[in-house]
This record gives sequence, structure tokens and C-alpha cells, in this order.
Amino acid sequence: MDMAWPERRAAYPHKHRDDVGGTRGDLGHGDLTKVRAYQLIPWLNLSCGGCLSGVTPRKNIEAASACSGTMGAGAGAERAERPAEKRLFVGANWKCSLESVEQVDQLLSSIATAVSAETKGLAGLELCIFAPYVFLERARRILPTEIRVGSQNAWDAAEGFACTGVVTSSMLKGIGCDWVLLGHSDRRNVLGESHDLISQKVRRCLESGLKVNITIGEKKEAREKGQELQVLQEQLESVAKAVPADAWDRMAVAYEPVWAVGEGAVPCEPNEAQRVHSALRQWLKEKFGENTSKCLFLYTGSVNESNAEHYAALPDVDGFVVGRAGLDVEKLSAICRTLVSCKSGSGA
Repeated sequence: MDMAWPERRAAYPHKHRDDVGGTRGDLGHGDLTKVRAYQLIPWLNLSCGGCLSGVTPRKNIEAASACSGTMGAGAGAERAERPAEKRLFVGANWKCSLESVEQVDQLLSSIATAVSAETKGLAGLELCIFAPYVFLERARRILPTEIRVGSQNAWDAAEGFACTGVVTSSMLKGIGCDWVLLGHSDRRNVLGESHDLISQKVRRCLESGLKVNITIGEKKEAREKGQELQVLQEQLESVAKAVPADAWDRMAVAYEPVWAVGEGAVPCEPNEAQRVHSALRQWLKEKFGENTSKCLFLYTGSVNESNAEHYAALPDVDGFVVGRAGLDVEKLSAICRTLVSCKSGSGA
């Protein structure tokens, strides 16, 4: 696919909106100076975004027990079997929204200061910053080790194959990356990456000791024809074949309904997200075995601090990958707090 930037922008307008990662220049230098380090510290309060505001820290755990009844449609939907261990994940996909070192350093420093002593006690929550290649080393150097660093892509070729302008999974592992984000709709739809290419990348990353966050999603046409599960299973099956049986605990599947992202799009209802997650989890188990139950299932469809509670309550949602919200410490804090609170309170 060979399109100039303006043509890609016109062809895929949903890729350039604020709520899915931001546009170039939409986050000014002054915006970042307003970030306060203490904004992430309330995570320890376990207060749930919509239902526990104003509750004192000591009472938060008691109050959280009411969370499951107030989180919106789909909380009581049928769920597939999951491991008893609670593993929660929030990933912040920065895309290429930050272009200056000063912006990046300010944001990383704010996150690092706020959570350096806090994340260890957050009920199994794993926070990962998916930064562009050029900022990965800075992220690893500035962030504490309990906050993970992830790449937004990796080269698929085996070691020993020299190619201009690529970054290998071994390089990423060597500079301290923990995760790699693969299969995003930007890569599939804008850059034309195929199922086979993505599965090769998954294999290489796992071989290098990295964890893989694989994004899948159906377009509006497939949804309207009732073919969403078929499309999603095709995307997931190609990847699953590349995953060794003992590596599923290093996998996360992020569901992004492409039709629900963008200007004027109708959001994916929480009960529909639960239906898809549950169906895919069960399908994976039946086709690829019990070990797939160790795989995390994340929702990523314009998640923000206002709607996160409705998805966090779903039994088959283990976390989120966020776009623009990942550039705002206060919003990122609220999303993480909501996820931990709802899972702790509902026992999901």
C-alpha cells in the first residue's frame, strides 16, 4: 500500500481523532506542564470512578463491594472460565502523538514520580507504556521497573538477516522492553500487514522472551453481515498457531471493534464486548487447549475515564489499551483506579 500521509489521513479518518491517540500537535508543551505527580497516587484508595467518589481510603474496600451492581450493562453476562489468579493490565499506546523529547521526558517523569512506590500494591495491575522506537530507552531509564515498557512494532526476520531500517525483537529485549504491541488496526489497515506477517512477528517476539499484546478487530462491513466472530477468529487463529503451549501467559488479546472507533461512530455496548470476549476465550480453549486460559483479554475501543467503569465490570475484560487517555496522567490514573476497584469489589 503506497499512500501519502494526507491520503492515508482521508482514507482512515478515525485514526487521527483525539480519542484514539490524538493528532499531530494536539498535545501542546503547556498541557504537560500542568500534570501533577500526585494524580496517580489515589490508585491505592481503590475508589471506583463513578460510584465511590468521596469515600475515604479506609472505607474504599468495603464500598467497592457495591461496584458490581452499578457498572452498567453486561456485568452479569455469561463468562468463560478464567484462572483464579487476578491479572489486570492497562497499556498506554502513545502512537506518534508526542514528537519532542521535552514532552516525553515531562510525561515519563510525572508517571514515574507518582507510581514508583505505589504500583507494587495494586492487586496484580500491570501498567505498560507503548512508546515509539526512539523513546523506548528514555522510557526504560526514567520509569521504575514495576512499570513496563512496550514497543509498538517489531521486525519479523530471524537473527542474522540484516535489513535496513528495522528493529528486531532481540534489540527490543536488549534495551529493556517487556511487551510488544502487534496487529493494531493502524498496521493492518493503513500499512497493509497480513495475518501471516503478524503471526511471524508474534513468533519472533516470543522467542526473544518478550510478551505480546495482539490487537484484533472487525470492520463495519463484517459486523453488519454478522461475520464479526468469523473475522476475529481468523485473525486470532493465525496468531495462536505461532504461540507455544507454554507461552500463553505471555500473551494478551486486545479487542478493538474498528466500527466503534472514530468520528460519529456508535460505541460498542459493554454487553457486546463481553459477548465477543467470552466467545473468543471459549473458542481459544476448545481449539488450542487449556493453556490459553492464561491469556489476558483486553478491550480497546476509545476507552476513557468516563466509560471505563462499564467495561471494567465485565467478567471477561482483564484490562484496557488506551490511546489519548494514556497521554494524560490524571485520566490514566482514573482508568487504572476504576479497573482495580471494580475487579476487587465484584470478584471478577
